[in-house]
Amino acid sequence: MSDNNTSSSVAAAIPVSTDATVRTIQFTVPLRIRIELGAAGVEQAVSVGFGPVAVGFETRKPAPRTYTDRNGYDPAFLTGTSISFESLLAPITDRLALTIDQKTVLAYRNFSVAMHRIRRLSVATAVNIDGQRTQSMGRSDVWILDPRLSETYQTGPEVYANNDLDRGHMVRRLDPVWGAQAQQANDDTFHYTNSCPQHAGLNQKAWADLEDYILNNTKLAQLKVSVFTGPVFGEADIPYRGVLLPLQFWKVAAVIKKDGELSMTGYLLSQKSLLVDLREGIAEDGFGAFRTYQVPLSQIQALTELDFSPYFSHDPLHRAGAGRFEVTTDLREIQNPDDLIL
Repeated sequence: MSDNNTSSSVAAAIPVSTDATVRTIQFTVPLRIRIELGAAGVEQAVSVGFGPVAVGFETRKPAPRTYTDRNGYDPAFLTGTSISFESLLAPITDRLALTIDQKTVLAYRNFSVAMHRIRRLSVATAVNIDGQRTQSMGRSDVWILDPRLSETYQTGPEVYANNDLDRGHMVRRLDPVWGAQAQQANDDTFHYTNSCPQHAGLNQKAWADLEDYILNNTKLAQLKVSVFTGPVFGEADIPYRGVLLPLQFWKVAAVIKKDGELSMTGYLLSQKSLLVDLREGIAEDGFGAFRTYQVPLSQIQALTELDFSPYFSHDPLHRAGAGRFEVTTDLREIQNPDDLIL
C-alpha cells in the first residue's frame, strides 16, 4: 500500500504479455472513515462499462525478462516456526488464478501473491521483513502487469484513471526492500498483482499509519516479521469499471516473542464510507472518527475463508481475558498506550 504517510501514527500494535504501467496522480482530501465489521459475502463476477481514461494515462515500462530468480515468501523465515502460505490458501485453492506454468502463487523478491480468478485481485499476499537489513529507496510509481499470468486475471490501469482510487500496495513497498536484491524487491511491488483499488483517503492515511507502525518498529527492534495482507471479498462490494471494489482490508503480523514463542495479531480496516461516491459528495469533515481495528484471527478467517486456525492459540486476542493483554516484545509506543494490544 502507499507509503506516503504525512500524518500522525495510528494507535495500533503488532508483535511485530504486457508492458502496460501507470504513473499515478493522487489527490488528497480530508475524509472520515467509518469502520464496519461485516461478514464474508458471496463471490460474483460483474461487467460494467468503462469510464473515460485520461489521455497519456499510461507510462510504459517492460516487464522483467524472467522471474526464475525470485525467492518469494519464505515460510521458515521466523526462527523456530513455519507458516505456510499455501496452507493458509488451501480452503480456497479452487478460486485461485493459475499462472501460465499452472501455479497458484506468484513469487517475487521476498514476497508472494495469490490472485482470485474471478475478482481479478489478490486474495492474499505474504512478505518477510528483516528489520536488521531494511533499506530506504525511492519509488517509481510505474506499474506493470505480470506476464506470468493472463491479463484476464489482472486488474490494470483502466480502473484507476480519472478518479480518487489509488493502486493500494498489498505488500507495502518498503517491506521486502532488504538484502542484496533490494532494488528488485522495490520494483516487484509495482506489479498490478500487488495492488487493490483503495480510496486515496484510506491509502494515504489510516492504513498507511498501521503499515508505517509495523515497519518502523520492526527496524527499531531489529526483528524479523512475516506479514499477510489482502482484501475482504463481500457481496456488498461496489461494481466499478468491470471489477468489484473491496470495502475492507485485513492484515496479520507474525513475530517471535522474547520467550521464543510465536505471536500473531490481526487488523481490519474499512473504506466503505469513502467509496459511496467516487466523483462527488464525499464529506470533508476530517479523519477524527477513523480507527483501525485489531481483531481476532478467527474473525479474519471467517471473513476471508483462509485457514488461520493453527495459529489461534498464538493470537493475544484469543488467549487474553477481559483485562490487560500481555506485552510480547519491547516496542515503541505510538500514540495511546492503552490501545496497545500485543
